[in-house]
Amino acid sequence: MHATRPARLLPFPVAVASLVFLAALLVPSAQVHAQTTNNEPTFDSGHSATISIPEDTASGTDIGSAYTATDTDTGDTLTYGLTGGGPFTIDTSTGQISTNGALDHETTPSYSVTVTVRDGKDASGNPDTATDAMMNVTITVTNVNEAPSFFQGTNDIPIDENTATTAVLETYQGTDPEMDDLTWSVEGPDAGYFSITENASGHGELKFSQSPNFEMPADVAGTLNAGTMEEEGVIAGDNTYVVIVKVSDASLSSTLDVYVEVTDVNEAPTFNTGLAATINMAENTAANTDIGS
Repeated sequence: MHATRPARLLPFPVAVASLVFLAALLVPSAQVHAQTTNNEPTFDSGHSATISIPEDTASGTDIGSAYTATDTDTGDTLTYGLTGGGPFTIDTSTGQISTNGALDHETTPSYSVTVTVRDGKDASGNPDTATDAMMNVTITVTNVNEAPSFFQGTNDIPIDENTATTAVLETYQGTDPEMDDLTWSVEGPDAGYFSITENASGHGELKFSQSPNFEMPADVAGTLNAGTMEEEGVIAGDNTYVVIVKVSDASLSSTLDVYVEVTDVNEAPTFNTGLAATINMAENTAANTDIGS
């Protein structure tokens, strides 16, 4: 018969260490180590950092492709934004940039904007409004040839009859956004009675090509701006000449309807031509007798 041996107890430090080890095995790791519960969205690859658009792009036009982002968290709603100014806006749901105003290459040839995206949560999943990702984009506005325009010159000219063909009736000044060389010409129903020449400053000088005579008007009737000149108060022979002044940059042009009103001038009387400078008459011609023509 054998005697029962008494149980051996582990030393106290060893026993405590063993219990801690067993507890670590039994407690889930999620309770031991803190983990991130929300991931930030990131912009998809392949988006261009530059967009090029012509200056005549209409307001409300989509430009480039949508700047989309991806969030690995299920159910997150992404909100897009745009900063940097300029005539642009962004669809907050899709990331599509569009114009919302006029563009002008000569004034502002490019814009620097920033596209932003957020999922509305912080790293712990709590609501916030902080930006999660951003992308810088340069929008270049390219030049488009634009028609010149009139900068100076009236369209209503009163002028005395007998005005010399060397007299300048009006000087017209044009401007071109692209600073192109400008040329001048005249059109319209009474264009044959006028000329326009470029002066040393490049402005157009309108002149009569033949001196007007109020008593013998040469203006004609016709059509102007798809309506009759009678509707405009202009009829043949009323001493109101209608001419269209045209300024061109070789490919595009602008016109101005001009009305030249010839006014009467009091003129000294003159003898009719063909009158004889000498008269022969018989002697003894009675008094009060008409002689000659």
